[in-house]
Amino acid sequence: MAQPSQVPVRFPSGVSFDYPWGPLANMGAINPLFYGMWADDFAVKESTYTTTATGNGTAASVANTSATAMGELLFTTNSSTPASGDLVSLQLPAAPFLLQAGKKAFFLTRIKMSSATNAAFRVGMAPTGTTTFTGNLANGIYFDKPTGTLTNLLLTNVSGSAAVTTGIPSSAFTLANATYLDLGWYLDRNSTLYAFVGAQLVGWLPQSGTGSSVGGRGPVASPAVSPITLPAGALNMLLAIQSGTAASSTMTVDFWLGAVER
Repeated sequence: MAQPSQVPVRFPSGVSFDYPWGPLANMGAINPLFYGMWADDFAVKESTYTTTATGNGTAASVANTSATAMGELLFTTNSSTPASGDLVSLQLPAAPFLLQAGKKAFFLTRIKMSSATNAAFRVGMAPTGTTTFTGNLANGIYFDKPTGTLTNLLLTNVSGSAAVTTGIPSSAFTLANATYLDLGWYLDRNSTLYAFVGAQLVGWLPQSGTGSSVGGRGPVASPAVSPITLPAGALNMLLAIQSGTAASSTMTVDFWLGAVER
């Protein structure tokens, strides 16, 4: 006698492939429409991206050079008449994300710099528009590393131009030339913001425990005041580098992801 199929097992909070200490541990995205999401591993550069650059600055797909999965995106600042303010930034053509109270949000990327000391970068979510490195952006949640430092890394939350900056402990990360660093933030349903910073936060090695070392696990910083004041208006994904000195500089990006609960 034929037997009917079993009732599907339901996990209404989702299922995660990340470790409990990982930046995406609480993102249960099996239903592809439960989250509004943009993720790119840069096998090819999406033609839909909008690039803003000084002079002949570019953001271009390159072959895998770092034994990482898929491809990489290489940002190269102006080389024709190099200046410290030269920049290259990348965004989607329209801002797809709106951060709302009671809903989770995530951002995660992996980047490396040719000149980790001199170059400045901003990565995260921010309004659509020309990126500047003078003062804070009008709204958003993004990591901010000024020029001339290897230890001053900030997670900045801005709402209506009112900024709250949270310093990332220098013990949590190492910035070095041509060395990848993972940067992620997680906004929970109580509007508490958590920063995840370190080497190899995602992937098989070493966070899985199978490698020669295991990096720092879990969030490394959170704003002193919680809940945070959420950024106003629609937010875009943002990857941006500024030379910081009168020489062309590069930033290589392995992947990035942004997601918000519907």
